[in-house]
Amino acid sequence: MEGFYLLDINLKPDGTLILSFKDDLNKSSGGSCRVNILRYQIEKTAFQFPEVKKIIFYPEGILES
Repeated sequence: MEGFYLLDINLKPDGTLILSFKDDLNKSSGGSCRVNILRYQIEKTAFQFPEVKKIIFYPEGILES
């Protein structure tokens, strides 16, 4: 999606996956339905990997409805 970029991926030893995004154009907003779909797609993909136990989105507040 143009204007919404994944900057960094960090998997901690305890299974916490930290995903850092750049969203200068506010592409991660646009209503709770859209935000929930984007978040669900990212989480569904990440949880395919058994090492991932928890996901944190950074910066705080991104992909929250």
